[in-house]
Amino acid sequence: MPRRFQCAARVGAGLLAAGGAALALGAALFGGPAATGFAAERVAPGREGGLRAELARAGAEFDLGRRTYERYCVGCHGAKGDGKGPAALFLDPKPRDFTSGTFKFASVAAGQNPRDEDLLRTVTRGLRGTAMPSFRLLSEEERRAVVQYLKSFAPERWADPPGALVPRSPDPYDPARDDARPVSEAIEKGRIAYHKNGCWQCHPAYVGEDEFRAIAGRPPRPEPEKSVLTEDVWGEWIPAPDFTRDPLRASWTVEEIYTTITAGIGGAAMPTMANAIDSEQRWQIAYFIHSLAEKRGTIPGPPPGRRDPRRAGGGK
Repeated sequence: MPRRFQCAARVGAGLLAAGGAALALGAALFGGPAATGFAAERVAPGREGGLRAELARAGAEFDLGRRTYERYCVGCHGAKGDGKGPAALFLDPKPRDFTSGTFKFASVAAGQNPRDEDLLRTVTRGLRGTAMPSFRLLSEEERRAVVQYLKSFAPERWADPPGALVPRSPDPYDPARDDARPVSEAIEKGRIAYHKNGCWQCHPAYVGEDEFRAIAGRPPRPEPEKSVLTEDVWGEWIPAPDFTRDPLRASWTVEEIYTTITAGIGGAAMPTMANAIDSEQRWQIAYFIHSLAEKRGTIPGPPPGRRDPRRAGGGK
């Protein structure tokens, strides 16, 4: 997290708690021991003017984020960012509690701080199957500002930098490649890899008992056609998605499904699989999951101008 936003987040949280106006941010940052210490630690002599300009920009963005949040987000997520807004009582799944600084969907390993682009993507696209809508109606400036404002609810967590992007190897089935292997091969091998690597321990199995035994080398768990309930860090018990029935919340394309498999899901039972399953099998499983979701209509179609939903980006 950029240092200017760390300062804005910490001071902003204090201002909100005291009921002060966010416009006081500049005075709090520019004057007093805290600001002097920041300048002394981080800025070379003669650069204080540049620091003041940077902090002024941060304060303006923070204030825009606050106003955007109060207008569009507080009804579900609450004034304190704890997910207890007036509408939360009627929603399932519940709105995200920002006070822990934990977010589910990101392109970094589960448990690490997400990148700004990860949060921006969620704000922009929304989460399918939940009450979180797309906020494309907002300008990009407003969306980026509210992303920064969200961090003020967990300033200690956001004092740490975001995690590194999870690695992505080239997709051997990418139709744009001259040497691309058939997608049908990816789906078939993915069906085997899915059951061989234990995805069925939480998600449903999608093969019969005899085939399951042949692939996994063991009998299936009880009621293998059903999802398993798992508890997340917010204390909610949720079923792992059934890819033929449940909407994919944030991973709509093969690339995004691959990233989710690799990164895992923050705060949930889904761990990172970067070291547990080799990259080629992760691609195969991603194609298999996409084929299940596509068959049942639980993923959105390609954006305008895109022809292949497997390659289509969801936009940001």
